[in-house]
Amino acid sequence: MYSYSMIISSILNIPIKVVSYNKMNRRDNVQVTKFNLQKSNGEMFSLFAKHLNYENGIYIREPDWYSEKLAYSFLSTIRNDFDLYPQLLGANDAFLLLEDLGDNDFLFKKEEEAQQALLDSLAKLHAASLGKKDTYLEMEKEINKLQIGYEIIEYDNLTDLFNQGMSYLQSFIDPCNNSRRIFSNIKQDVLQTVENPKFQAFIHNDYCGKNQSLDSNGQFYLFDFGFSIFSHALIDFWRLYIGKVRLKYTDGVYILQKFEWLPDVEQWYRSKLETYTGSRIDEMEWNQNICAVAIYLTICNVGKLRSMPLYLSQENLTLQPDIPFHSNLYISLKFLTGYLTKKKGIFDDFRRICDQHLQRTYRIV
Repeated sequence: MYSYSMIISSILNIPIKVVSYNKMNRRDNVQVTKFNLQKSNGEMFSLFAKHLNYENGIYIREPDWYSEKLAYSFLSTIRNDFDLYPQLLGANDAFLLLEDLGDNDFLFKKEEEAQQALLDSLAKLHAASLGKKDTYLEMEKEINKLQIGYEIIEYDNLTDLFNQGMSYLQSFIDPCNNSRRIFSNIKQDVLQTVENPKFQAFIHNDYCGKNQSLDSNGQFYLFDFGFSIFSHALIDFWRLYIGKVRLKYTDGVYILQKFEWLPDVEQWYRSKLETYTGSRIDEMEWNQNICAVAIYLTICNVGKLRSMPLYLSQENLTLQPDIPFHSNLYISLKFLTGYLTKKKGIFDDFRRICDQHLQRTYRIV
């Protein structure tokens, strides 16, 4: 008989009784459930479980569940340096038992405080995981051994999306001049910088407003690590800054979701990363890395927008005949070129190519 009490007791290695539970999502195969439990001495406590669905005597396997199991297992190895997430209390092949962080009972008085708290949590996560990629990869191998026909996957393979976006932009470059060679060289420079070993960290990779919890001390506790990967630490920061392509459920189409960030957030994140790592980042090295990541993620968004059903908006833009268009694509490239202009000299050739593409393809009315 399928018994939550027996399963949770087995994982925690203590006798418990399920008093009540509440399912928190509607997904078919991976469920989130809050359990209110009672120990044998009468003590009450609660926890959250992420678990596979159980049908006809078997668990329905999902690869993203294994990705999250890997994430929480890895986070447990760096908990002494980063603890702003629900602690993994135990797991088996179908259940992850996670600490109940409680209700969000703290409200920031200012938006600046909220943004700084989030950046502080991300910087702390990145600093704690720098240099730990080998540990992560070994754990990935072990978890893959537990699966039947699945591998840990990256849902939006960033390299594939980057290549798609770059191919789209390259199609507008005049093949008779030197731009294509420059473009190809820039592509390689960006990819090499994104793989910079000094900045490889465990990144959340999916912050979208709901993936955090606040405690009474005004700290951001990150959760929902199903999209987390080991990659360049600045991807988390720039994804917050530039936005992410997401499905608009009401229309069944994809749009660019962005947040409004206050000035100086880049410097705030950088100062926190330097504080937690205990080392200063050279100005030229910082600019090279953040500009490369800015190009990388922006072009990833271009690649995804070009490959998905699009939400068309032509309130402020018109297009020339036969040119594929999406307002969010224009916004992404325009934001990127503006950012690169401020950095003065970093990836100037790429900025000029993007500016030429924007001028030739879109016309403001």
